[in-house]
Amino acid sequence: MTTDAAETTAEGLVTPPAGVPGGSGESGGAAEEVKNILSEAERNFLSGRTGRGTETGSPTGAGRADSEAADAGARADGEDGGTGGTDGTTPRRGRRGHRQENPLIRGTLIAVSLVFAALMLVLPLLAVLSQAFGAGWDNFVRSVTDTFTVKALKLTLLTSLVAVTANTLFGLTAAWALTRYRFRGQGLLVTLIDLPFAVSPIIAGLIFILTYGRLGWAAPFLEAHDLKIVFATPGIIMATVFVTIPFVAREIIPVLAARGTDEEQAAVLMGAGFFRTFFQVTLPHIRWALVYSVILCSARAMGEFGAVSVVSGHLRGKTNTLPLHIEILFNEHHYREAFAVSAILVITSIVILTARSLVEWVSKKEEEPGVR
Repeated sequence: MTTDAAETTAEGLVTPPAGVPGGSGESGGAAEEVKNILSEAERNFLSGRTGRGTETGSPTGAGRADSEAADAGARADGEDGGTGGTDGTTPRRGRRGHRQENPLIRGTLIAVSLVFAALMLVLPLLAVLSQAFGAGWDNFVRSVTDTFTVKALKLTLLTSLVAVTANTLFGLTAAWALTRYRFRGQGLLVTLIDLPFAVSPIIAGLIFILTYGRLGWAAPFLEAHDLKIVFATPGIIMATVFVTIPFVAREIIPVLAARGTDEEQAAVLMGAGFFRTFFQVTLPHIRWALVYSVILCSARAMGEFGAVSVVSGHLRGKTNTLPLHIEILFNEHHYREAFAVSAILVITSIVILTARSLVEWVSKKEEEPGVR
């Protein structure tokens, strides 16, 4: 190498050749000072890299390479279903990279849920069925075909039918009004729909007695027209309607709100009237939610006890529904008959729940891509 060529020092710095500003021969002192400054900066830089790389006992840069390799491995595990490290320090991840729960916590939560459901739901239902059929099939048939039992069953079915029909019409109307229009008192209407959830059924029965009873404000009008509501079938129906008001409306409102109004507006622009738009455009989108809400409303109406007990007067054969008839049988110590009649409600509830599960399954299948 010639004297004009640059010289490389042991620290890796390049020394300017002679004749170049700052090189040897012109400003040796300044060049030496610059070289010392650069050498110190490079040593600091190299020592910093070495410190990071040797924290885990690796040579310079190895720690950084190991970290990058670990990150790449974690990403690969998240993509192809890896489970992370095998030393127990890396959280296990599923095929999509989601963190999996601790198996102990998962097992405990599932066990607690199943045990609680078995103790509070399954065992009582099995006890009712075992007591109902414990005395033999003949005793069961005799109990459920008793004259008062048949009359109570007919009244229960009539009450449920009228209550479900009324609440279905009201629920559809209220849901349409709340999701398609803006008006004063909208929030009040929503609150009133939720009111039966907050009011005790016993209080609901007292409300109807204080309104339509002999001391109620409507008593003069009812007496003048020879109308009787309290301690009669109309009072039972009205009390049942009150406690089941929210079921249909509360199920339909979110579905209508989520669907929007684009399709309905398009139908109106094409000349469709209100009813044609509802039955051909809106109803197909909410039919499963409507069926689901009707099932829940029916189950609640058939099992209502508190409000009906207050307004019925417990007139056997006239104003007793099945729950009230069961109470009378139990109070009279006819336990076999009481459990036999109770089995009717239990079996009906199982059928209703099965229908609800079937509706949920069908609706989910239709929501899957490619399913019509």
